[in-house]
Amino acid sequence: MLLKSLDPLFLKKLHMLHYSSRKASLASQHGDLIVNKRGTGIEFMEYKEYCLGDDFKHIDWNIYGRLDRLYVKLFHAERSLTVYILLDASKSMLLPRIDQKFQYALKTALALSYVALVGQHRVKVSLVAGKSKSKNRGLVTDTPYYTGSHNVIRVAEFLEQVQPGGVANLGESIKRSIYNIRDVGTALLISDFLMDPAQYRRSLSMLRFKNFDINAIHILGQTEQNPINKVGKLKVRDIETNEERIVHLNEANLKKYRYALEKHREAIRGVCLSNRAVYSLAQTDTPVETFVLKELPRMGLLH
Repeated sequence: MLLKSLDPLFLKKLHMLHYSSRKASLASQHGDLIVNKRGTGIEFMEYKEYCLGDDFKHIDWNIYGRLDRLYVKLFHAERSLTVYILLDASKSMLLPRIDQKFQYALKTALALSYVALVGQHRVKVSLVAGKSKSKNRGLVTDTPYYTGSHNVIRVAEFLEQVQPGGVANLGESIKRSIYNIRDVGTALLISDFLMDPAQYRRSLSMLRFKNFDINAIHILGQTEQNPINKVGKLKVRDIETNEERIVHLNEANLKKYRYALEKHREAIRGVCLSNRAVYSLAQTDTPVETFVLKELPRMGLLH
């Protein structure tokens, strides 16, 4: 079971984390995300002189006793987010098998869902390619909106039943799942980004246009960074399109491959930067726990 694969100590640490939104306007009432907006939450902000219509409950009577003037307390307003997790379940996420990129992505998605649900935020998981089995709805690509920590079980069940397949069509997934909604929030895209660059350029642009707080998590396998050690003539096949090609693997071509991979990463980072999205690299030789607890807070997604 996916949920049981997460260490209890890891879950305990996740319970102490919170989402950091760079856009206070994304928030809606009744959650634990503190934003810099006046309201009647639990964290004191400042005083202001009493005006007709202000709530008597917030008058500071100690100040009245000293100054003979009425002042009321203002607080940071409590807010909650809607967190949209866009999970790449295309066939490319299954390879190289030794890297277990898809399992890494599943655990990351579940951990981020847990942080949101514990914080009383709404969570919706949508698949980029692939399907999941649902007891009541058959094969599906999205979860309903979930709130409350008890619903982490529902998210885990959805993720456990995902059947990866097909080619990632990020633009269509965003249109289907979240483009037409009014309740914008934080969008977390978890993918290996092995797709036509036009796909993620257009998709991140759409999310920016809709005013989402965008975070791109790039899953990269250790074997992808350091591929086959042997050299020689090889036949390779694209797992998504079945296209076959003969490659001559030698040190010179391996050097070109690593250069192309780095340019690929730079291109993704550049598109993220131009769309005000945060780019995080998740390498599969780094434990999920370390990535979530250390890297994502460093990147500003969690605190």
